[in-house]
Amino acid sequence: MERTRPDDVFLLPAFFQGSWRLQRRMRDDIQAVSGTAHGRCVFHPAGDGILQYREEGRLLLDGAAAPLGFRRAFLYTFADEVVSVAFDDGDRIGLHYQAYRRKGNALVPVGPHQCGADAYSAHYRLLGENEFEMETTIDGPSKKSRLYTRFTREEAA
Repeated sequence: MERTRPDDVFLLPAFFQGSWRLQRRMRDDIQAVSGTAHGRCVFHPAGDGILQYREEGRLLLDGAAAPLGFRRAFLYTFADEVVSVAFDDGDRIGLHYQAYRRKGNALVPVGPHQCGADAYSAHYRLLGENEFEMETTIDGPSKKSRLYTRFTREEAA
């Protein structure tokens, strides 16, 4: 299937839909923790302009004896030039996480997500038809984390 980087928010669901491999690096400067993760995620249609996101994989913290499993789920809603993301797992199902606006080949946050004293923010860069990356920052009194995730479409890998 031929895909291109979408030029507007209404083409984004077709761009993201499908299965992706993910590679993630993480570091927290306050807690002195770092590690890498590998896994898979899928964006499934869940309604008009809505994609359900599911990721799972293995996280290996530096110095750890064995990797830890992880899972996460979100709902992405594409409307009115904004991409809204809501939690789709745990005790926060349906609660708003973050919203993004299209800026060139990027999705930039409308504002940070506050979780207690911690502020979460992510930026997406669309690199081509089969690749995108996301950089997440978490800043708070006891956290100063950076997560860098690169996504590669599975059928292109």
